[in-house]
Amino acid sequence: MGILDTLSRLRALVPLTFGLVPVPPSRVDPPEDASACVEGKHYVRLWLTEVQHGVQTEGKNEGLAFFARSGFQYGTQLVAIPTFLGPSSFGTAASATRLSINHALTPLFPYRGGGINCSGALLHTTGRAEGSGSALLEQLSGRLSSAGFSRLLDLSDIISDGIQGVMRESKLHLGFASAIGRDAPAQGRGLAPGYFVVFKPSAEAVIDPETLCVMNGSLRVIGSGGFPGDTQPLPAEKIEYLLLRVERLSQRPEGAVLAEIGTAWQQVMDAARLGDDALIQEAFKRAMSAVLLSRDLTEPDKDVGIAAMHTQLSKMQIAMTGNAGASKEIARLGNIERASVEAASTAKEGVAADLAKERQLERAAEQAAATEPFPEDVDHTVLVFECKPDTPLRAEIDGLNVFLGDTLIKLNVSNHARRADEAFSGDWRFKMTNQGTELLEALSKDQRVWEPYTAATQGIADRRLRLRFRGTLEMLRVPFEFLIGRNGREHLVLRHPLGRTVMGEGVPFRKRQGLSRRFFNGLYRRGADLNILAVASNTPPELPRVDHEVRTLSDALPDMFRAKGINVRVKPLLSEDATYDTVINELRSGKYDIVHYAGHGVYDEKAPEESHLPLHEARGRSGGIKPLKVPALKSALEESKVRFVYLSCCVGAAQGEPFKLQDYDFLGITDGLLQAGIPSVLGYRWPVVDSGGEKLAIAFYRYLAQEGETDTALLLARREISENRDDRSWVSPVLLLQA
Repeated sequence: MGILDTLSRLRALVPLTFGLVPVPPSRVDPPEDASACVEGKHYVRLWLTEVQHGVQTEGKNEGLAFFARSGFQYGTQLVAIPTFLGPSSFGTAASATRLSINHALTPLFPYRGGGINCSGALLHTTGRAEGSGSALLEQLSGRLSSAGFSRLLDLSDIISDGIQGVMRESKLHLGFASAIGRDAPAQGRGLAPGYFVVFKPSAEAVIDPETLCVMNGSLRVIGSGGFPGDTQPLPAEKIEYLLLRVERLSQRPEGAVLAEIGTAWQQVMDAARLGDDALIQEAFKRAMSAVLLSRDLTEPDKDVGIAAMHTQLSKMQIAMTGNAGASKEIARLGNIERASVEAASTAKEGVAADLAKERQLERAAEQAAATEPFPEDVDHTVLVFECKPDTPLRAEIDGLNVFLGDTLIKLNVSNHARRADEAFSGDWRFKMTNQGTELLEALSKDQRVWEPYTAATQGIADRRLRLRFRGTLEMLRVPFEFLIGRNGREHLVLRHPLGRTVMGEGVPFRKRQGLSRRFFNGLYRRGADLNILAVASNTPPELPRVDHEVRTLSDALPDMFRAKGINVRVKPLLSEDATYDTVINELRSGKYDIVHYAGHGVYDEKAPEESHLPLHEARGRSGGIKPLKVPALKSALEESKVRFVYLSCCVGAAQGEPFKLQDYDFLGITDGLLQAGIPSVLGYRWPVVDSGGEKLAIAFYRYLAQEGETDTALLLARREISENRDDRSWVSPVLLLQA
């Protein structure tokens, strides 16, 4: 879900304005032409002009930041440019402040129709958000708002990820999401230059839009004397706002046009210095093609650029030969120019053909995208609860900080972990329900933080509200999967997709994305295979169903994904062949996207890094049993491309207490996979009956092929298995989602 959709969903939760209030062109001084932009003729740029805020900052670790994401038509594609302004751009402000910003939110781009979809927010930064990373984000996003941005579009996702990280350490103060100039010019409207205001709602002051005006780039209101003679600033102590401006240009300076083809033009100049006519003609043809193919120039400016190239080349050649040789040089240049004109005609024909082919390819890509197996614009919300011991709960929706609680959460992690382990025996459903109810009571003491959950459940299907519990490594031991809803009867793991994310020191940066709709669509577009390693290990005591599980998956997985147009290649290793060396070699091969293990899992409570997956030493289930311990498992997978590991075994998700890291490097099997950089792991908290484990695995992959998301697939598999509520398989799985 995009930031624009996210802000819209938070409409009832935080003080946001979702529309932009236009300032009438007649009340802008100095005046400017406010007629609609013409496609192919004008350039457009969006600016953040002015900010007035009342944020009270206390201490050196607090400040302001601003982010925006602006989408527009660029050539034949839609692009989205992220912008970030860090605390250094706002300075320190202990009281209400009006700041002149004048920072470009987009580059100057040729208008190709449509409007600008823009969303953004003013943030109150705290803690780590004030650090050097903010300055780097600001520098990188600045490159995307300057000339030559088209060569840097790959930075967009990196910058957006960085902005999300800053937002986690910030409070949302004022945000907006709107489309500027979406109406078609044919209807007399469309994108036009002018000023737009985002107000923070206030009960203390109500602004009449009819009184707004802009004087020299600053927002003001008209007094009784009328515009422009009587205006005054808006009272800073009562009114907070952001002032945006759409700029329009008809022509770029000659030098800026040539700068857009910098490398190609430099080659022309270098050839001219050498005096090689043939080289000059070749370089000139290439530069001309660069101009004609440029997406950063309007058609009129392309003609200006070609004329400027001729003029600049002539001036340079004459300067190099001196006045005495000027007439001769002019004649020589005339010959070159005539050849260049002929080359230009040929180049234009070639460019026209290239553009036609490019449009055909783009149409083909659009048609392919329309038939991709998994739509990526599904309406869903990710609600994150960040839980740390002795720390107020924090809630986020789709990466935006909604609320920071003011009540310390007292969770006895060791007690909850011990009780969760003990719940496996005896009346486990009664024990689980009681503990889940207690957990909800502890987490919901600060009602403000649970308001986002209540609001997010309005108007969206349960399966589209995806819950994440994010916390330090020790929080994996807390059984959030036991949580009971407020009515005392519904299990949240049967209502919403639920996953875990580990944060804090010692958590490696993810090396790759997890399984997702985008990943599967990428396989489909490239015609690439989904490669799966399925391992069965029937070691004493006997597990007769594990080989059946792997055989069934090996046969069924290709058919499951075939309906989506995705080819699956499964490498089954049955117990007869799944020796220690064979499994290690396959893991190290780097061929697989998914690893599925069915067999015993052993958790060593005293020495958690000794936890292991038991495998046979020799083929034919002969020889002894050799444990695949956590360190070896981590080593085998850390250089792989594996995106998901499914541990269909007992206690694969069991986790040791953090203090044991003083003597050991790992706290269990899942921790080892986390340290290997695996972005997603599914394992069981408790021992699991092999028949129940097989049913859940088959159901999970079937729904994964239908939905394209691991958490949703697990939700639907839980629901299917929970039709027999006495089967622990529906509540025992723990899903780790680092991506």
